[in-house]
Amino acid sequence: MVRRTSLAAGVFAVVLGVVPAAAAPIRLARHPDYHAGRVAFSYLGDIWVANEDGSNVQRLTDNRAREIYPRFSPDGRWIAFSSNGHLNASAGQNMENYGVPPDVYVDNTPADFLEGRDAQIQKAVDVLKAEIAAPRKPASQQ
Repeated sequence: MVRRTSLAAGVFAVVLGVVPAAAAPIRLARHPDYHAGRVAFSYLGDIWVANEDGSNVQRLTDNRAREIYPRFSPDGRWIAFSSNGHLNASAGQNMENYGVPPDVYVDNTPADFLEGRDAQIQKAVDVLKAEIAAPRKPASQQ
């Protein structure tokens, strides 16, 4: 019987050998993706790329966040990945409920969930209806 291995298994085997001989071997390289002779993978919580023969190893990310699941774009120009990092609030990058107070407060109760109501969506609809119903100033007065 002929045994066939998947491309992912083959790529993973290539990824294991992407370190120069002088460096310690890579252990537990994860989530490889392959495109046109290049392999992207996560290792030690960062994203790395290498040639399929193990040469030209490059670390793409280096921070406190954990980056995983790299995937090449269809044309191979970009690599998308998941990260648990937050935006930098000290540099003016803010997310709702992280560094700034929320615009609208909503109570999501277990009873609402059990009855199929979504308090967040209902509040958004109520806010939009109020904005639509509010009289508008003519453009010349704004």
